[in-house]
Amino acid sequence: MSEFNLISLAFLKRHPKAAAEMLREFLPQQCADFFREIAVADLVPVIHEMASWPAARAVSLLPEPKIADILRALPYADAETLLRLLTQDQRDTVLKELPSALARSFNAKLAYPMSAVGAWIDTHVPFFTPDNSVNDCLELVKSQQSRLAGILVVVDYARHLIGVVEVE
Repeated sequence: MSEFNLISLAFLKRHPKAAAEMLREFLPQQCADFFREIAVADLVPVIHEMASWPAARAVSLLPEPKIADILRALPYADAETLLRLLTQDQRDTVLKELPSALARSFNAKLAYPMSAVGAWIDTHVPFFTPDNSVNDCLELVKSQQSRLAGILVVVDYARHLIGVVEVE
């Protein structure tokens, strides 16, 4: 990496928001060429700070495996937004690069248009049927490293909401 790019990388690491604003002035191809040289861990904070459309335009020009690595490292909502802005063919290719559980989660959300309630659901909240024991619930939460947000969601076998139980 050239000395110029090392300075750019240092700026990117120390000031991701300012870097994101500066990158908005560049053509998508210029951003993508720069992004190719940057490690995903250093790139993700900047992409997180970028407006979604310019970020998607630049990211879409990267190789699909790097796009998948970026999506894995981004907050879920940011990754979903970027996926929505990719072409269907590229989205399908990138989803194949992701772990199957994550790809299924994205596919479930992307099936809904942004104007539908389904696009706004949190697919990471675990749900349980009435015949699950408390121990079953806790074991599943631990094994999946899920977050409960203070409640257990109870559904019937058709996945219709029965109610919620406060954990406390």
